[in-house]
Amino acid sequence: MMQSLSKANKRFAVFGCMIMFTLGFEIAGFQAVLLDIAQEFSMNNTQMGMLAAVQSVASVISTLSFGGLADKMRKKKAVALFGCVLMTGIILAAFSGSALMIGSSIFVLGLGFSMVEGTTPATLCELNPHKSAMYTNLAHTCYSLGAVTSPLIVQALMSAGMNWRGHFWIALALVALVMSLFYFTKNTVHPDALALKEKAGEKGKGDFKAVACGALFLIVGSMAIYVAMESGQIYFTKPYFIEELHDSRNAALSISLIWACMIPSRLLASRIHRRKGLFISLCFAVAAAACFLKATLRTSGMALLWSGLFGLAAGPIFPTAQSVCMDTFPGHTGRVSNLTLTAGSAGGMLANISMGAAGDAFGLGNAYYIVALLALSGILVFGLGFKKAEIRRRKYYDSL
Repeated sequence: MMQSLSKANKRFAVFGCMIMFTLGFEIAGFQAVLLDIAQEFSMNNTQMGMLAAVQSVASVISTLSFGGLADKMRKKKAVALFGCVLMTGIILAAFSGSALMIGSSIFVLGLGFSMVEGTTPATLCELNPHKSAMYTNLAHTCYSLGAVTSPLIVQALMSAGMNWRGHFWIALALVALVMSLFYFTKNTVHPDALALKEKAGEKGKGDFKAVACGALFLIVGSMAIYVAMESGQIYFTKPYFIEELHDSRNAALSISLIWACMIPSRLLASRIHRRKGLFISLCFAVAAAACFLKATLRTSGMALLWSGLFGLAAGPIFPTAQSVCMDTFPGHTGRVSNLTLTAGSAGGMLANISMGAAGDAFGLGNAYYIVALLALSGILVFGLGFKKAEIRRRKYYDSL
């Protein structure tokens, strides 16, 4: 996949993907130890939910406030800078002795986490801007691998006697190692990426006004819908199996299946460089069908099948849409990449607030119809945005 890159750039790309792996490892590990944290600090369910939401709040604040920095300085330096913020938050979490301190540490962690997550794919895309979908999907494939691996390792170590703080020490070691390798590996930016940055000019580089338009708002809006859809699917899956299907044994398996099935589809999407709009719309449609079938055919075996199908369909949507944004705004890749995360975090927060009420009002099985409707609305919103983005992109490249 990276045959045209120099050896140094290949190493740089590998270390960038390893950063995304460590991010997936950290966030999934945090979710795995969340209950243990809540028990130590005597948190109720509401307080535990608030702790889980702190990182999303920090993500929105960070990417909105600092996303433009990734275009005003070398992206590698921006990743390293916010990597230091991330490590500071991890250290504070490991030393936390109260609910207030763990909440504050997760907020600091979230400030760094989101900027590293948004800027790393944009940094990799500068190696070859014509293959943006390859880099975004490979990066998110590694993120998924980290998310699948972490709970297994953390649970095994905790069964052997490790305290929940051990997860943060492991995450710190991984982040420090990979971030150092990434930063100190020399890399060269593709000539076309340099030309596109010069075309953008210094004036307005990284500013929100430089990218604010209907195409951007619609595409990032569709990413808010996507994350709400993904959050709804995962939010309902475990209680759906336990309460609706009376199958607690497969409840956790169904969630792991969703994450695991995202990996092969993201690898496949890394080879798609044309017809991205059609591909994403098709993924939304299949995800909608999976949710509809899960609500209609209520048996454990079929529900596991539809969980896997949802993971396959949903996996490439976010990274491929991220690459569409970077193709459309080539002089502002750091800003728009981080804005997709801003929208995603906002969609996730709204979903977490509303999905519980939807489940109570309509029932867990029927709530999947709502998730299916979200997926269908994603087709419409993204399709309109992609059409506008194509017009803007053609005008931009014709002017070069």
